[in-house]
Amino acid sequence: MTNRHIDHAIAALAATQESKFARRQVLALGGDDHFIDQRLDNNDWVLEAPGTYGEPGVASTYRGRLWVAHLAVGPKSIVSHEAAAQVRKVDGFRKGRVVLTAPHGDHPRVKGAMIRQSTDLDRHAWTLVGGLPVMTIPWVFVDMAGVSGGRTIRLGVALDIAVTARQTTYAEVGECLQRVARRGKPGVRTMTAVLDERGPGHIPPASQLERELDELIDRFALPVPRRQYAHPGRQFVTGCVDRAFVDAQLVLEADSRRWHTRIQDIRRDRERDNDAARAGWQTLRVLREHILGDPEGTAATIRETYAVRRAQLEAITRL
Repeated sequence: MTNRHIDHAIAALAATQESKFARRQVLALGGDDHFIDQRLDNNDWVLEAPGTYGEPGVASTYRGRLWVAHLAVGPKSIVSHEAAAQVRKVDGFRKGRVVLTAPHGDHPRVKGAMIRQSTDLDRHAWTLVGGLPVMTIPWVFVDMAGVSGGRTIRLGVALDIAVTARQTTYAEVGECLQRVARRGKPGVRTMTAVLDERGPGHIPPASQLERELDELIDRFALPVPRRQYAHPGRQFVTGCVDRAFVDAQLVLEADSRRWHTRIQDIRRDRERDNDAARAGWQTLRVLREHILGDPEGTAATIRETYAVRRAQLEAITRL
């Protein structure tokens, strides 16, 4: 094969890989190191990472960065964690990160990318997305549990969003977890706790506002309330409250209504709050404006109210 034919073959391959390609691919198409050096010296190619090249003048894109990392790490690497979530349009995780998982024992280094290693990679499921191997959505959650530091609320909120959007199910995530579960495996206890909270009858957050409230609770490490808890009063026996701190007998309601609607509903809100009060429960209402505009102050209000309620109940039990 002539150099011209090799150039055409590489260009055709690069067109399917965001204009990126690897040394091993050049060699497979008939090139050699001298061929590569010539293209680099002539500025026909640019060096993107060790053993990975690109076509000059191509604007940097997120997919392009993923391709560079995948080609540099090797064909067994898989786009995972936050990167897989972004590619598969799963909300709730940090965007713009380049994260791949490779078999344990490999020690690749790619600038601007995070390379994780796993001894269970052969048990993971992935599919090609635009030519890139990308972890499936259930595996995104199992893998993210391993790097969550034991924090379950943010992970649970993201899972609820995905389930509500019908991107996955709690059962699918549980099945993936079983495939890698063993004592000492990072994330097993965290993901188990998340799934345990979402047993039969679990209700995902009903609105964006509730997700924002959960994120605030997680961000400021507040006590974890119960979701969609049955109203504690007698009058509203068929209704639920947004969140409830059962040990403090404290109802937490989040309100995103427009002001005119909120004013019209004041009477009903007071009836619900009074009904809860007759059962010994206090109600704390927080507005979306406060959750987003003053998260520190809102968190402090929730924390202090919870502490006061706990102290009140403890004092009563000592009488």
